[in-house]
Amino acid sequence: ERERDQVIIEAQLSMAEAMQRRLLPSIPHPAGGFEWAAVLTPAGKIGGDFFDFLEPAPGVRLTFIADVSGKGISAAMALTLLRFTFRQVARDTPSPADLASRISTALYDEWGGSPYVTGVVARIDIAAHTLTYTNAGHPPGVLVRDGAARGLAEGGPPLGLFPDTHYVEEQLDLNGGDVCVLLTD
Repeated sequence: ERERDQVIIEAQLSMAEAMQRRLLPSIPHPAGGFEWAAVLTPAGKIGGDFFDFLEPAPGVRLTFIADVSGKGISAAMALTLLRFTFRQVARDTPSPADLASRISTALYDEWGGSPYVTGVVARIDIAAHTLTYTNAGHPPGVLVRDGAARGLAEGGPPLGLFPDTHYVEEQLDLNGGDVCVLLTD
């Protein structure tokens, strides 16, 4: 009976893993001199790490790298609401800081601060060659230019942890050869 229960649990985890993988987007095609890459390797079968790419307007890419607090099944279950909220709110605002504030409010209203989400919201304007980002309590991304690394830490607290949270965003000009790395733990 114990073996049967283990087989059932493994089958359910495999289905949950497949569902979580379907939440991840396709990697954008190169455009305007920009190339994209992404990989997600959870510590277990499922977890709370997540990324998304959107094209809210022609020539604009929006990306969201996130990590739901906690581990395993509960963190993975929260990803569906997180993805939905990000995609809904992203329709209405071009500002990563405003987007983070609105996501944070929605998550706080739903979860009351637990779980919460750390993340980076970044907007890349391909024509203007700019990166505008905000960091919500997440490990800072890195912009590498001419061999020197610059942290991307401007922002605020984790999403959904407090009511009425506001975020600071930073806009950077991008040069040919720059590499931007956003990561999660």
